[in-house]
This record gives sequence, C-alpha cells and structure tokens, in this order.
Amino acid sequence: MPVTNPILNNPATRAVVRRIGRHYNTRAHSNFYTAHLFSKPIETQPGSPLLRIPAEIRLEIYRYVFTPPDMGERALLLTCRLVNHEAIKIAFQNVDWCLDAAAARNLELRIWYLGDLTMELRNVTIDIPFEKLDCMGPNNPFLLMRLPLDKLVINLGRIKQKRWREEISTYYRLLSAFLHHSSVQSPTDERSQRYAALMAKSKLARLKRRGEVGAWIWTPCKDDLYQTMRSCMAKKVVVTTRQSASNDPFWTSFEFFDLVRDIITIVRMPERTTLACLKFFDQGELSVTELTKVTREG
Repeated sequence: MPVTNPILNNPATRAVVRRIGRHYNTRAHSNFYTAHLFSKPIETQPGSPLLRIPAEIRLEIYRYVFTPPDMGERALLLTCRLVNHEAIKIAFQNVDWCLDAAAARNLELRIWYLGDLTMELRNVTIDIPFEKLDCMGPNNPFLLMRLPLDKLVINLGRIKQKRWREEISTYYRLLSAFLHHSSVQSPTDERSQRYAALMAKSKLARLKRRGEVGAWIWTPCKDDLYQTMRSCMAKKVVVTTRQSASNDPFWTSFEFFDLVRDIITIVRMPERTTLACLKFFDQGELSVTELTKVTREG
C-alpha cells in the first residue's frame, strides 16, 4: 500500500526522528522513517521454482546454504524481499562475525544499525588492542555479553605495564569493562529487553564511572561479579591476552580487588539448573579468561 502520509513523505521529518532514535539508542520509532522504503507488499512470485517449494523446505535449504565455512552464497539475500525476509535471520545465525579495532570503535553504531537482527548473532570475534578498549563507554565490547551468543571472543593482544601506575590503571580499566552494568529500561518483550540492556546506561552514569575509575575510587565487589555472570546471555565468553602465565592481567585484576580466590569460580543461575563458570588458564602463549554456562542434568 503506497505511503501517502505527507509527514512520512517528508525527508526532513524522517531525518529528525532517525537522529533522535540514534541519540537515545532506540529503534522504537524505526517504522516512522522506514515506511517510505517499500510502497508495495511482498509479492509471492508463483513463477519462481524456489518460492513454489513449501516454506518449511525453503528454510532447510537456507540452513544448508548458510552453513559455515561455505558462506559464499550471501548474494541469495539480494535476490528478492521475500527470500531476504525468510533467510536473513538464518544467515546471521551462521555467520562468524569478526571485528577489528576500527570496527570495534564504532560498535555502538553498528549495533544500532542492525536493530533486532542483533539478537540473531551467534559467533562474534573482536580483535582490539587494550589501548583502544572503550572500557567505560558505549563501544565496550563486553556489552555483547548481553546478547544470546553461542561464543564471544575478545582478543586484547599484549598489555604493556611498564610502571606500577600503569599496572593499577590496567586493573581498573579491565574490571570496569568486564563488570559492566546495563539495567533494563522497562521494555515490552524479552527480545527488546536484551537489546535495551546493551545501551541502557546513561551518559551521566558513564561519566560518573569514568571519573571513579580515573581517580581509583571505584571499588567493585563480589556481588558485581556475580551479577555480571548471572546476566550474561552468551553461552561462552573468551578473553585472551598475550601475556606470560605469571603476568596474566585479568587474573591479577580479579585478585587485586579480591573478587576471586581460585582459578575457577562457579555461580548458580536463577533457574537453578544452569551454572555460570569463570575460569583462568593458559593456552600456549595466551592467557585465557573464560566464562561459560553449564547446564546440569537432572
């Protein structure tokens, strides 16, 4: 059905609404500035051999096409709107997303552009030097722990600590990034809750945290760690640094704030059938911190 509303057809009005949504990290009114993109409903295309197949079989075909590592048929998403509508979630669920430092610096913007498709991500790897880590802002890669990922890998490279002040500052920055607090702001459904949790922290709260971390007066406690472990939606979170076993900055950070006493910490989830396990170990030249969800049988 053609869009005839003069307000919706006004590019200036759409731009204003889009900018407001971008500022507040919400897509609640995205239909307002996207309704003009398609003036006709999706056609069934009975002449297409693929679209004559029952939808259930088509979905199985999409899963086969988008099975890693053979992901060369992404052009299928560009064939028509109906195929795109049916297959794009399957494609997102099967793609291994790899972000470098430049992409990670615009993480908040990329998440906003994806909208609800963010909830279809399953495997994300982020390679970002520790010096570029946005540990207190909206581009903090650890915020992706709030997505229903199968695996989130964050590679921080080698962390340089030449002086004791740099070492203490590293502890504060690492723990501030890992122990993020993103409260849910009264969304209407579960999917919206998870999406809103990513960017719910206000700019004032971020500035407050930045000042506390910079002045070394922020003091995380074990409850902060347990809350982060319980609120993590990802099945596995892996953080790696290229440090020696005796100089693992993550392990030392947790020890510095007396958050852990052993290399393995287990927290029971609210549903009581799932455990969150935080462990520290070495893997070749890497120091690894791993947070996993374990389901107990029986």
